[in-house]
Amino acid sequence: MPLDNKLGPHAVLLLRVSLGIMFLAHSVILKLIVFTLPGTAQFFTSIGLPGALAYLVFAMEVVGGVMLILGIQARWVALALTPILVGATWVHIGNGWVFTSQKRRMGIPAVPCRAIG
Repeated sequence: MPLDNKLGPHAVLLLRVSLGIMFLAHSVILKLIVFTLPGTAQFFTSIGLPGALAYLVFAMEVVGGVMLILGIQARWVALALTPILVGATWVHIGNGWVFTSQKRRMGIPAVPCRAIG
């Protein structure tokens, strides 16, 4: 499907900025403020991942989110952040999209990165 020359750039901008804000909110608000980084590392350990990976994921989400918002190498950033979204899908697939969900299936969070790339 060809990209509409008039609306396409606006759609890509909206997707890029929305995804960047989502990464920033998820990293700064949820991982840093709510759960704290040591708490996030403990959660990673509880699901069988190395605790140090939490710090790497946090840094990638912050830096990647800012880069997406600013439009810096957006395609490469989206590609680099895709494994984080695949990991999020793996972790949360059994719970649904949000924690208040009663075993509803979640959407696939890696789709927005593919839309930008």
